[in-house]
Amino acid sequence: MIEPHGERGGRILDPDDAIAVGEPVGSIVTVGLPEGFDEEWEPKDLAPIEIIDGQHRLFAFNDDDSDDFELPVVAFKGLDLSWQAYLFWTVNIKPKRINASLAFDLYPLLREQDWLDAGEGIHVYRETRAQELTEALWATPESPWFRRINMLGESGLRSRQPVTQAAFVRALTQTFVRAWHTPRTTVGGLFGGGEFDGQGGLDWPRVQQAAYLVACWRAMDDAVADCDESWATELRDLQAEGDLDSVADPAFASPYSMLASDQGVRPLMGLFNDLSYAATQALKLRQWRVGQVVDDLNPDEVSRIVEEFSEQPASSFLTKIAEGLATYDWRSSKAPGLDDDIRGRKLAFRGSSGYKELRRQLLDHLYEEAEDDTLIGAIEHVRDRT
Repeated sequence: MIEPHGERGGRILDPDDAIAVGEPVGSIVTVGLPEGFDEEWEPKDLAPIEIIDGQHRLFAFNDDDSDDFELPVVAFKGLDLSWQAYLFWTVNIKPKRINASLAFDLYPLLREQDWLDAGEGIHVYRETRAQELTEALWATPESPWFRRINMLGESGLRSRQPVTQAAFVRALTQTFVRAWHTPRTTVGGLFGGGEFDGQGGLDWPRVQQAAYLVACWRAMDDAVADCDESWATELRDLQAEGDLDSVADPAFASPYSMLASDQGVRPLMGLFNDLSYAATQALKLRQWRVGQVVDDLNPDEVSRIVEEFSEQPASSFLTKIAEGLATYDWRSSKAPGLDDDIRGRKLAFRGSSGYKELRRQLLDHLYEEAEDDTLIGAIEHVRDRT
C-alpha cells in the first residue's frame, strides 16, 4: 500500500485515494477503502496498491464469477521499490530460478543493484534481454532487420543476413542494456534500470524497449532511402543483379556498406542510445506509456507500439539523428572505387579500437549537421562526458 502523496514514475497518490490502516485491536486490523469505492471506482492518478507477487493469481479472478472467496495476502504499508524488488527476487528468483527477464520487467531497478553484482543476476539479465531484443528486430516486419540477422551464425549469408545475432547481442549489452548509472558510467543505457521516483531510469517493459529499438532503425533506414549523397548513389550503382534483397536499399544493405556490418551497427546503436539518454527529460520518455501489453515479444504487439510511438516527441528526435547520420560516408574499406586516402581512413575502423573511432567521427559529423536545439544539447552532453 502506497502512502498518501507517494510517487511512482511521476504519478502521485491523491490522499483521498489512499487506503487507511487502523490501529490493531488484538489480532484484528481495520482497513479503510477510499470513499465511494466500488467496481467502477478509478483513482484520480496513482492507484493505492502495488502487487509485489501473485499478479497472475489475482488476474485469474477477472474471469471468476464467485462473490465469496477468501484469498490470503501479506500486505506492506509504505514499502519502497527497492524493498519490493528485493522481496520479489528472494521469493521467486533465488529458490525457484524462474525467468529472470520477467523479474527485471516487474522491477527494473533490479538491473543495477549492488547486492546482485556479486552473482550472475545482472549479467544474465543483460545478455538475456539483448538476445530478446535482437530476436524482436529480426521478427518484426516494420524492422529493417526483418529476417536479415544471421540468427544461427551460418556462413555464406553475407548479402541477406549480414550481421550475426552474437554481434547484435554484444552491441546491445554495451549500449542500450548497460547500467543506467554506476560510479563508472556518465552516459548509461536507456534500458538499464535505475530509480524511477526522481530523475532515474525508465521502467519500460521489454516490448516497449523493442519498439523503441525498431523505431531507431526504421528512422535510419528511411533516412538512408531518402539520401542522395554520392556514397549512397555509388553503392546503389554497384548492386549486382540478384546479389541483394530486392526490397533492401543497397546503401543500407550492401556488403560494402558499414550499416550492414558489425563495424557500423555497434557505434550507431551507441549514438542512438547515448543521445536518447541525454535527452530523456526533454523527450518526455518517462511519460510514454503503452498500457497493458502481452508478456511475450509478439511481433504484432511490437508493431502496434512502433506505430503509436510515431506520435511521441522522441520520434522526430530519432528522425533528426538519422537524417544527420545518413549524410556520412558509410562505404566500407572494401567498397570498389575508393581512392587510397579514403580507403586508408576507413581501414582505421578495423579492430576493437575502430568502434570508438567511428563513433567519434559520427558524433562530430552529426554535430556539424544538427540544427535542432534538443539534439545539439544532447550531442554536447555526450561529448562532454565520453
